[in-house]
Amino acid sequence: ESRAAWQAHNRTFISRVYPSGRRVDSSNPSDTAVCRLWAAGVQMVALNIQTWDQTMMLNQAMFQQNGNCGYVLRPPLFPGETAAPPSAVRLSIRLISAHNLPKLKDKNVAKVPVYLREAHSSDETLTTGGVISPMVEIELVGGSVAAASVGSERCTMSDGATAASERSDQNESLPPNDAVRHERWARASSVVEGNGLSAEWNDDPVVCDVAVPNSAFLRLSVYAPASRLNMLGARGKSLVAYAALPLSAMRGGYRSLQLRSPVTGTPIDFSALLCHVRLQRLSCCDAVCSARSVRSEASPLLKPV
Repeated sequence: ESRAAWQAHNRTFISRVYPSGRRVDSSNPSDTAVCRLWAAGVQMVALNIQTWDQTMMLNQAMFQQNGNCGYVLRPPLFPGETAAPPSAVRLSIRLISAHNLPKLKDKNVAKVPVYLREAHSSDETLTTGGVISPMVEIELVGGSVAAASVGSERCTMSDGATAASERSDQNESLPPNDAVRHERWARASSVVEGNGLSAEWNDDPVVCDVAVPNSAFLRLSVYAPASRLNMLGARGKSLVAYAALPLSAMRGGYRSLQLRSPVTGTPIDFSALLCHVRLQRLSCCDAVCSARSVRSEASPLLKPV
């Protein structure tokens, strides 16, 4: 069944999707699968909340829009539901600093769950002791992402998030969307050696074009190098903190993002990521064409997740 057909179904009926009974380990569908369900207009997406993973991170971000209370109004899916289609945006993020990051060191504190460990790490732990060398991965999840333009960090997404505030008034055309589409876009920062208390970055901004902003999520994950090498002699990385939010909730300017524990999802006291955000309005002509092509593609959404 195509995504467009399911969107039409969900316009008049209520759908509930839940993890397959074959998931005996209480795992969840992937975060990209859940974003596809929300983009198709599914009103109730049930998850195994006892398993904190990347999918639960986005689920928590989704319902932070209403203070974790009640329902979240779904974005418009059809012409006529709004006076005008959501404007495409160009998201530019420049990392500035991170403060009071948790550390990887002691073995007598709570262990990191299996789904957050590196393949070579059987007992990596989170603690407030020790020194780490943090790096940040900036990730957009949800929608269809085209390859970045040559010579830039740009990409085009479809089924993104609603238009955000504090945009530039300048209108530009989107780059051609002729690359193979994916549902995840990520860029990594440089590593700040030996400073988890007040790490600073001097990297260039990373830029991504969001063609139809209505279901994309931004996730910033703070990693620290693992204490051991893997079998290939490479040093892995362990997730120590993250921040996630819908792109519709983003505002321009300097922003301090509260970091959360990757083990429980609870805020880490005094731990934050400072960044500069720029949201620029783009021409929506190419965005509308891209969205129509994506929505007309067949998508096996009804198989067990």
